[in-house]
Amino acid sequence: MQEKKQWHTYAWLWHRQGYHSYVSFYIDNRLQLRITEHEVGWKYWNYAFNHPYVLLYDVALGGWASRPSTKSPRSASMRIDYVRVYTY
Repeated sequence: MQEKKQWHTYAWLWHRQGYHSYVSFYIDNRLQLRITEHEVGWKYWNYAFNHPYVLLYDVALGGWASRPSTKSPRSASMRIDYVRVYTY
């Protein structure tokens, strides 16, 4: 029996409150990670956020966690229904 494929919602929110900034990452409206400017340091925070952006979508295999093996999937796909970008 094949598993039913589900859509997921991913959100990346950059909050600026006065002199304090943080970024929140959500999957299906559940907070996964929150990073503050204080945790990263002003130099790296400024380097990461003080420039124009490009959205990049990628399905990759391998990386820092492990190397591909014979059990690794041979192909993958990513289907994107929509993308929204807001500023305020």
